[in-house]
Amino acid sequence: MKKITLLLLLFATVVTTAQEETKYEIRLNTTNLILMKAFDVSYEYFINIESTVGADLFISSDEDFYKNFSLTPYYRHYFSINAGQKMFFIEGFGMIYKDNETKFALGVSTGHKYVSNSGFVVQTHFGIGRSISSSDDFVARGGLSFGYQF
Repeated sequence: MKKITLLLLLFATVVTTAQEETKYEIRLNTTNLILMKAFDVSYEYFINIESTVGADLFISSDEDFYKNFSLTPYYRHYFSINAGQKMFFIEGFGMIYKDNETKFALGVSTGHKYVSNSGFVVQTHFGIGRSISSSDDFVARGGLSFGYQF
């Protein structure tokens, strides 16, 4: 019975420790909200202190913009980590976007993120990509985002 109790306590400690290190982040891109009247929200999952994966959802009602919907999964690698506070990153992304037809693009981004001790996030980033569906199309992503890390 003591061995089972010890194993259960060890398992609970490992699970609790793993949960404390896991981080998630949700951000709203205010630049796209103000300038393009677009809802642009991002979700990010931290694999470790240097790597994350995430996705960005963009929905716009602006008929003059080149896209009205996009879903952009991405992978980020962080550099110059200062206790999780200030982080420079490079990102590779794939973008499924829709104007008159559905298209797919690949691209790269770079940016900077600040995370306060309470989990408040401020991020700036800019990226460019090229459509593999149509050789004449370029895509861009970027802006100023605010969010929360938990």
